[in-house]
Amino acid sequence: MTDYVSRHPVQPATDNAIGFTRNGDWYKMKSLKQDEADLEELTAISSVRDELTVHSDNILRRDTRIILPKALRDRARDIAHEGHQGMARTKTFLRSKAWFPGMDGRVENRVTNCSACQLLTPERHTMEPLKMSELPGGPWENLNIDFCGPLPSGYYLSVIIDEYSRYPVVEIVKSVSAKSVIPVLDKVISAYGIPKIIKSDNGSPFQSYEFRRYAEHMGFIHRRITPRWPRANAQAESFNKPSMKAVRSAHIEGLNWRQELYRFLRQYRATPHSST
Repeated sequence: MTDYVSRHPVQPATDNAIGFTRNGDWYKMKSLKQDEADLEELTAISSVRDELTVHSDNILRRDTRIILPKALRDRARDIAHEGHQGMARTKTFLRSKAWFPGMDGRVENRVTNCSACQLLTPERHTMEPLKMSELPGGPWENLNIDFCGPLPSGYYLSVIIDEYSRYPVVEIVKSVSAKSVIPVLDKVISAYGIPKIIKSDNGSPFQSYEFRRYAEHMGFIHRRITPRWPRANAQAESFNKPSMKAVRSAHIEGLNWRQELYRFLRQYRATPHSST
């Protein structure tokens, strides 16, 4: 039996599926034997056969997503988890690019067994749901700004989130004083434009005379959230948790935290957001 299998290796299910999809003869799958094909996986692929197409003769796609062969699946899963995004966002990123049988299970196994994720993911507590504010009319009209840190390196992250697109802009700063936040905000505004409203917490840099004068000079409205209620600045707060997790994971794993932060930002910006 061993000699037979070595001389007649089981054909990958994706190869079988490419042939059946190209020729429209999926009925031939019934005549295949277990030692000729991976029938369990081929059956899973056949369940979506009406959505399959063959591209460039050797690439099987489900709609716009590539169906990955087994040899590439763990690598794709690990790429999707770069930056230590959580379970839902890792799945969302992978689903936007690829598909294969058992994909969700592989992601769950990877995230569940990621030591950095388990160490840095806090327990969830049930809280009263937020009353959502009205969505702005377009991008870069309403912004949320907040600070993350201090990081293990002593630096802070200045985080700016566009409420409409959820696009994050992150700058690394040495302090959270008004003298630090104004040049950073000035740099971001010069690149993206002046917003209508900037929302922040009640931290000292945002209550300073210098920041009030800067807002008047630039022509945006500065709104401060309810004291001791950080969830009112939910967009920035929800981004801070995974970004800090990525940085702290880098320190735990002995990696360059700046490079891992940029890797996280690439993943975060490329992952479809549930609200947009």
